[in-house]
Amino acid sequence: MPDPPRVLYTSRGTEIRVLHYAPLKRQDEHSHARTSITLIVRGSVEERAHSRSHVAGPLSLVVKPAGTIHRDSFGKDGVTSLQINFSPDDPAGRELAAWRWTYSPAAARIMLALLRRAHDETNARAEHRWITGRVQSLVTVLGRAPLERGTAPAWLAEVRQQLRRTERPIRVIARNVDVHPVHLAQTFRRYFGTSPSEHRRRLRARRAASLIADTSRSFAEIALESGFADQAHMTRSLSTRFGITPGGLRRLSTPA
Repeated sequence: MPDPPRVLYTSRGTEIRVLHYAPLKRQDEHSHARTSITLIVRGSVEERAHSRSHVAGPLSLVVKPAGTIHRDSFGKDGVTSLQINFSPDDPAGRELAAWRWTYSPAAARIMLALLRRAHDETNARAEHRWITGRVQSLVTVLGRAPLERGTAPAWLAEVRQQLRRTERPIRVIARNVDVHPVHLAQTFRRYFGTSPSEHRRRLRARRAASLIADTSRSFAEIALESGFADQAHMTRSLSTRFGITPGGLRRLSTPA
């Protein structure tokens, strides 16, 4: 079990709460009675369910329907996460029917906004309306997020590796795997729901978010290591995608 959760908001049995897991903690197979959406704020986790395994870091989300049997292994820095734990009577939770991890910037943006505001008790009625509206928006966004379709061909897996490891132009990567750039783009979108260029931009943002959340290194250094031109470029990217600055993300990531 995690440390006792810090409940930020509750209404009719649905809770928004912060959870902390100890470094290198392992959880054997288990399930939960409630459907949940969880955002990793800092740290990393490997989760296995339905004979599949996924390793996730900061700003990744998991949708976990009630009854999903899974097991978890937490990284060396532990994990801080934000979780929406739905009441069985909440219709929003019933719309989430499949276990999945996603790196949807739109979904992460909503979760971060909830983390910033859910604890604010000023004008509680207005806050209730705002929070419930954002939760429904989150469910809608996750419902629209494309699922990866089957097993990608080997050459497409190599494309993703090159996008992760190099800054080569897409046309060069296409030549390296012996396909036409247009075919590469069309096939990539079919399997992963986005373009190769957008995938690369997401990788940069995810790398930066991980370093911001899990290290004390300077933002300028993190920007260069993550593939941005400079700190200002990184700040614009995070602000546009996730609605938060590097400093804001680091503050939210710092354990209380």
